[in-house]
Amino acid sequence: MIKPFLVRHSLALRLMLGLLLISVIPLAGLSLLNLRNFEAALTRTVIADVASIADKKADQIDTYLNERRVDMRLFSHFPDIWSIFAALQSGYSAGIDSVAYRQAAVRAEALLAELAASYDYHDMLFINPAGEVIFSLKKEADLNTNLRVGPYRDTVLGQGFQQSMALLSTEFSAFDVYGPSGNKTAAFITTPLLSNGLPIGVLAAQINLEALQPVIEDRTGLGETGEAILGQQTQDRVTYTSHLRHLVNTASSTQIPIEKAAPPMRHALRGERGQDLTVDYAGHDVVAAWRYLPGLHWGMVVKIDTQEVLAPLTRLRLHTALALGALALMAGAAAFFLGFSLITPLHHFIQIINDIARGNLKQRVEFSRQDELGQLAAAFNKMADEVQSGRDTLEQTVIARTAELTIAKTDAETAFNSLKQTQENLVQSEKMASLGGLVAGIAHEINTPVGVILMSSTHLEAETDKASKRYSQGELSGDELEGYFDIARQSAKLMTINSQRAADLIYSFKQVAVDQTGGERREFELKSYIEEVLLSLRPKLKRTAISMTLECPEGLLVDSYPGALSQILTNFIVNSLQHAYQPDQAGRLNIRVTLMADDTIRLIYTDDGQGIPPELQSKVFDPFFTTQRGNGGSGLGLHIVYNAVRQTLKGRLQMHSAFAQGTMFTLHFPRVCLSSMPTKSNL
Repeated sequence: MIKPFLVRHSLALRLMLGLLLISVIPLAGLSLLNLRNFEAALTRTVIADVASIADKKADQIDTYLNERRVDMRLFSHFPDIWSIFAALQSGYSAGIDSVAYRQAAVRAEALLAELAASYDYHDMLFINPAGEVIFSLKKEADLNTNLRVGPYRDTVLGQGFQQSMALLSTEFSAFDVYGPSGNKTAAFITTPLLSNGLPIGVLAAQINLEALQPVIEDRTGLGETGEAILGQQTQDRVTYTSHLRHLVNTASSTQIPIEKAAPPMRHALRGERGQDLTVDYAGHDVVAAWRYLPGLHWGMVVKIDTQEVLAPLTRLRLHTALALGALALMAGAAAFFLGFSLITPLHHFIQIINDIARGNLKQRVEFSRQDELGQLAAAFNKMADEVQSGRDTLEQTVIARTAELTIAKTDAETAFNSLKQTQENLVQSEKMASLGGLVAGIAHEINTPVGVILMSSTHLEAETDKASKRYSQGELSGDELEGYFDIARQSAKLMTINSQRAADLIYSFKQVAVDQTGGERREFELKSYIEEVLLSLRPKLKRTAISMTLECPEGLLVDSYPGALSQILTNFIVNSLQHAYQPDQAGRLNIRVTLMADDTIRLIYTDDGQGIPPELQSKVFDPFFTTQRGNGGSGLGLHIVYNAVRQTLKGRLQMHSAFAQGTMFTLHFPRVCLSSMPTKSNL
């Protein structure tokens, strides 16, 4: 009696200790490991998020500055700008109070006010070669002053004017305090007006620092303590050009010695780019990303307090410790009672099982318990009864099951055929939806040239009526007639150019639409056809900050199915726009075509977006698989591409994607397709 007692209780003790060891200790180790991994992952994620926000803000600022530079370069070629400048220069010679100058100033105000409002300029100015400011939209103190010898020769406007006159190029000055604008921080874009390569004047546009404030003050994704900071180095001091959120009563242009500036700002002003855990200007531990802004020669720091971003880790540590303590107590108590309540019934179960194994199928477990062990005994006895009766009914059961499986197989085949037909209908609907989007985009794109034609014709009609009236009155001079001829030529040129542009858009849409819906095989020049497809997709691309490039040999003839190729490229590009980039994120799409030695075409499509997660890459060609189900994604785009490549073009398709490095699709197909006419299921 003593030995079985000791054996049973020894096993119970070992069970209790074992449960503690295999539950609490490994779980504690896993919890510690998970906490460390979570801390590392959270830190990496937050650093990456802050870096992404910094990159976005830097891109927004650089894009804004570059667009304004390009705009000014284009303005310098406007005929109206030239004619107004010439009239202002002529009137200025007679004095700013002369009738000729006032008439020219009215024309200048009408045009430049529209440009300033459209492009968010504070002021626009005309400057003659002598440095005289002959016109200012705001009429501030710099009007009628000389930027070569006058009081504003050393301002950012004076410096920009002198650089444009010397270098004959569009220049963007630094931001600095500008007296005529109430000592506000401003910069100027200056562009020369060239005649036969010689400067006849300068057009200048003033941008105030307020134009950049929406980008800096946008704290989306930066929580409660985050902020973006701009700084400018002047000799051995740093000027913060944006408000410092955590310093009370600071102006928007606080200056401190550079050695006392926070490390991230010093790194940024040295032209460095990076992100890490560091300390900010207030001595707080922060997650920061720093960038150098070459267009401004400034540094930018985007940061958020570490205490805020790591708050989930602190809460998780506390909850984990409490959970582990409670689990240890519960596991100890459960193991103690479980050990004593399981061992004795288990010995009885083992004896009955051995008897049944020897062939005594009438043996049953005697029990009076109502707990799980009692239920187990009842279930065991029921199982023994069923095993015994099963011998007699096994054959009938097999026959009945076979009949059921036959019926199920027939039902499954019927359901499969129905699903296949539904899939084909959805694929066709997806193609029609793509064509519908193309129609809407092209219609929107044609509005611009048609509007220009209408405006030009209306302007020409008005000038013709004016010239005709003066002619009938005998007041039409030779200069006015020549001016009318210039206007007529310019209007006719605008109408011709925009008519051709509208015709090109209509032809491109017609060709791509016919190919996508007709599915006919024909010979076509590959580069020009791809350009037509890209032209039809231009409305989608114009609403984004994403550029498109094409590398394809000239004169490469292909005998295949252009409709399938159009569908493939359209789905590639739409898929990238929908999945690869965040809203307003800049990016680059590229198509590179090569004729291989075996007379096949290799087409490589790439984007530089966020890439496809590894766990999803094996599913991207599956029908109905999408991560954008709630945002209009059907899950058929790449499935259509895969079928079109394999079945219609008789080619092969490969995909490679890496996180944050974009996605690449490599397509090989024969230059001369030997396949027959594709069916609806092929496409």
